[in-house]
Parts: sequence; structure tokens; C-alpha cells
Amino acid sequence: MAGRSWSRILAAGGAVLLSLNAVAGCNSVLGIEPAELGETSEPLSCNWLPTSINNDCPTCDEYCAKDCKVEECLNDPECRNGFWEYRKCVGDGCTDSDGQCGGCISKNARGAQVAKCLKGCGNCDVAGAASLCQGYCACMHAQCSDNEPNAGGEGGCLTACMRGISGLVLPLPDPKVSALWQTAPASWQIGCFWKHCETALHPNDDFHCNHAIGDQIDLVCQKPTPPPPGATLCEYPKGYGNAPCNTDKDCCATCNSTLGICRAPG
Repeated sequence: MAGRSWSRILAAGGAVLLSLNAVAGCNSVLGIEPAELGETSEPLSCNWLPTSINNDCPTCDEYCAKDCKVEECLNDPECRNGFWEYRKCVGDGCTDSDGQCGGCISKNARGAQVAKCLKGCGNCDVAGAASLCQGYCACMHAQCSDNEPNAGGEGGCLTACMRGISGLVLPLPDPKVSALWQTAPASWQIGCFWKHCETALHPNDDFHCNHAIGDQIDLVCQKPTPPPPGATLCEYPKGYGNAPCNTDKDCCATCNSTLGICRAPG
């Protein structure tokens, strides 16, 4: 009797082990990893203040960017937009010390993998994984190729973004646009242009793609100023005044359909 009971226990234990192995196998196939010690099931947040991206962040080394497949993320619209949202969230501090920005990119499956990889790669984080010019040019190539700065020239868009191009000819007749690109645009301008590119409703959308190279820049990409004391905050991901938009639901207040930017709340 005792022998039979012990054999039943062994059989039951074996069944449990087989079941656990099967679950692990399924997780492996699906790309799901078991939670690690210290991890939390609480959703990561993504918050931002009514300010613009004023400066680039120190970039990761090329090994981390390559090993963590940053380029693949830049070629994925949702993952790439997560890079922008993370940079907006961390601001000029470039770090997420209070844990308020992780969800900006981790809401996308590929973005979550990139963020986790970067976290374990030296002194690297999402803010430094790609420069503003890299994100902007990746978006322009995919979304606004007709307006991509220096698309056919030496160095392409990245050269135009980082150094400017003398004698650049753009599809818009506005002399202000051509003058803007004679030298490298400011970081806050690139941050604004990039978001207009991401907001394009379809490839080569004349509305936002034109704004993404500086059309009506004095109206749609104004130089950022600190928010006034007691500024009204609104729930992420709604935009504040001058943020690119397509409908009112994109904004804290309303969307100016003539310019495609949010009106300031209040």
C-alpha cells in the first residue's frame, strides 16, 4: 500500500513538472518571460509637463544600440513614437529617476524589449538610445518621404538635421523654410518637427508633413517658454498648446484645425 501511494506521489509530481515545462515552452514560443524577482505587475506610467524637448540627451554607445535593436524600434511607428514620448517625459534631465516615464515606450511590445535590454547595457537608457535627429529622420523616411530633407543628397536626412545644407531646395516655396535648413535646426525645433511627422494621418500628409520641415514654423513650432505658475495640467497623452493634433481629443483644450495644433488650455 505504501509503495502504491509513493508511486502515485511520484506520478503526480511528474505530471506537475511536465505541466510547468509545457507552460514554459509556450511562454518561450510566445515570447513571454516569467516575472523576475523585484518586478511589479503594476503598469508603468508616462507623464509629461507642458514643456518642449529643448536639448538632446547623451547618446548610448553603438554596441548597446545595435545589441538592443534600436534601429528596428525606429522602423516601427508605435515603438518610434514611444522614443519621442519618453524624451518628452524625461525632459532635459534625460533620466527617469522617479519612474514616471517607463510606460511611454513599454506600452509597445518591441519597445518593452528595447527598454529592458538598454536597462542592462552599461550607462544607457531610452533617452540616449536614439538622437532626436535619428528619430526625426526615421519618421520622415517612412511618413513624409516627399519632404525628407536632403533625401537624395550626400549624408541624407541625418546630415541635413545635424549640420544643415547650404543651397537646400525643398518642396515648399516658402523662403523661410529654405533659410531654416541652411544650418542645423535647434533641438527644440527637431523635437517639434518629429512630432508633426508622427501625427501625419497618412504618408505624405501635406498638412503635418509640411509642418515637419518648418512650414509656418512661427505658428506651429514656437520657441518653448517655461509654463506659467499654476499651469493647468491635463491627462497624458493629450497635448498642450502648440502640440500637433488632428482632433479635439488629441488636446487638453481644442485642436485648431487650420494649423493642426492644440490651443492652450484656459
